[in-house]
Amino acid sequence: MGNLTDEVFNPTRTSGSAEVFSEILNDFKVKLSDKSEAVNIDNKKLNNDADFQPKITTGFFPSGQEYTFFNVEDNLTGSDKAYLKSLGWPTSEYSDVNVLASNIAQDRVDGTLKGSMTKEYLFGDREKGLAGLVERMQGMESDFRGLCTTLLKTIDQGTQNI
Repeated sequence: MGNLTDEVFNPTRTSGSAEVFSEILNDFKVKLSDKSEAVNIDNKKLNNDADFQPKITTGFFPSGQEYTFFNVEDNLTGSDKAYLKSLGWPTSEYSDVNVLASNIAQDRVDGTLKGSMTKEYLFGDREKGLAGLVERMQGMESDFRGLCTTLLKTIDQGTQNI
């Protein structure tokens, strides 16, 4: 994707793009979860992640540049949501867990993540030459390794319920 900032927010370059962008984004608001929801996860009750199909919206800005938008929540499987909720997702403010959820959803949209989240997906496999989510998120100022370690423990506990 090109530099959307110039296309969307520079009215001298493309008139009306900011309004189009705002209208599109209004359809993709995050719904906050009820904090009283249970965090015990029973994998037997979750849908099969292998059958998941991403939901995206595509179109063109007035400048002719193509865009693809997706709602994070719509592109997480039932098990993704359950595991992330155990970490406090979603939050109303910017947070590491929201960034983690966004990255997982992006990986589902682009096909990097198919099926269930695994240790290999989160942490990679050097022998296979696979970079995990943690490695791809390096350079960010947060401790995503710690967050993904906690997520993996939750996944492992849920798997034991099967």
